[in-house]
Amino acid sequence: MAVLTDFHTGIKRKVRDLKESAILESGHVFSADSFSGQDEADVEDMIGRDLYVEIVNRSYDLDGNERLPSIRVAQTPIRVIEEVEEHLQLVALDAPTFDHMRPAVYLTEHENDFRAANGVDVALDRFEQLFVKLNSLLPTK
Repeated sequence: MAVLTDFHTGIKRKVRDLKESAILESGHVFSADSFSGQDEADVEDMIGRDLYVEIVNRSYDLDGNERLPSIRVAQTPIRVIEEVEEHLQLVALDAPTFDHMRPAVYLTEHENDFRAANGVDVALDRFEQLFVKLNSLLPTK
């Protein structure tokens, strides 16, 4: 068994404790920061900001000033989930409360729309790195 977890303030110690606890074998606890290139990261950061922002904009039908900007604005949180939550609260006033599942469902239902989207290659590379590590944990015959 292996685990992939988010890694950010508030849970960093829990993740470190899990790694040190020996509940799972050494090397079987992975965190999103290892694959996203950020000190703090959620799985959504592995997708990458560019691609995730586009998925959110489409899944919430955000237009005009409501759209998340393509370029990250200074002073916004580094984790894309926090940026999206802040944005929807401040700018997209008619948008419902952010739900992590909505972009995920939208992506699975419209996956072909994103095959050539900006950032898809980066996302695929990051997840490939994760799966290479996971596959290396499988027993050999």
